[in-house]
Amino acid sequence: MTATPELLGREGGADGWYVLPVRGTLDRLSAARLVGLVGARLRMAELGQVRLRHVAVDLTSADGLTVDGLKGLTQAVELAARWRVGVHLIVPGAAAARLPLPVRCALGRYRVFPTVAAAQLAVDGAVRRA
Repeated sequence: MTATPELLGREGGADGWYVLPVRGTLDRLSAARLVGLVGARLRMAELGQVRLRHVAVDLTSADGLTVDGLKGLTQAVELAARWRVGVHLIVPGAAAARLPLPVRCALGRYRVFPTVAAAQLAVDGAVRRA
């Protein structure tokens, strides 16, 4: 089953945060869609329509993450880095335990947090509410 990142994502409760919840398995096709959503949000920020400092890809409800899905996440991270926007993965312990070993090992290359609030606290020093 292919994952379905929510079409518009949602604000993360903090200034400049954008959260993309993922459901299903994040594979090659859904990762391409996710990269497109990140690119669209970056374009909106470039046009001054939104403020964007961080994107959180929330894998809490994901059934899995394939190696190809991980490659897509890398593309999203690299794309966002060009605009100095951070991409952070939200992977609670239970979700991480369901991932294949090669994917779990590769997560060390990313900024991974158990919750969106934990990511906001670590990156911004506080969790800000909208």
